[in-house]
Amino acid sequence: ATGVTLESVARNTVAVDRPDHTGICAAGECVVDAGPDTYASRLPIDDISIALAKAGIPVSPSDNAGDYLCNLTFYRLVERAERGGPQIVGFVHVPYLDTQVARLAAQGHNVPHASTLTETQLIAAMKIVVETCVGVLQERSRVVA
Repeated sequence: ATGVTLESVARNTVAVDRPDHTGICAAGECVVDAGPDTYASRLPIDDISIALAKAGIPVSPSDNAGDYLCNLTFYRLVERAERGGPQIVGFVHVPYLDTQVARLAAQGHNVPHASTLTETQLIAAMKIVVETCVGVLQERSRVVA
């Protein structure tokens, strides 16, 4: 990751060639048979991007959350929202913490990464994401009222 990565599209795809932690591969290529090919994020991505950038936190857009657990989780979250669940839902990837990379390197692991965050940056970033979403929900309730 090159910073906080805001995922914009959940895809109805699953990797069938990689086993999960139990050693079993997915039985089918779709998250949901006959489900929509994609769902759009319900996060206020532009607002979050602007707020993160203003705070000096690296941020990047993405339209592919992968084909494994991240995308599966993202797709299921938006699917639930479509059925009357939360109004704001999405998926945010975060890079390694600088301390994680240092610890893993000290243990002899090569951890490929484009950037890291400090713990303070990560906490600030997640606070910005949540506060931005709450602000959008509050604004929506004012418009409806």
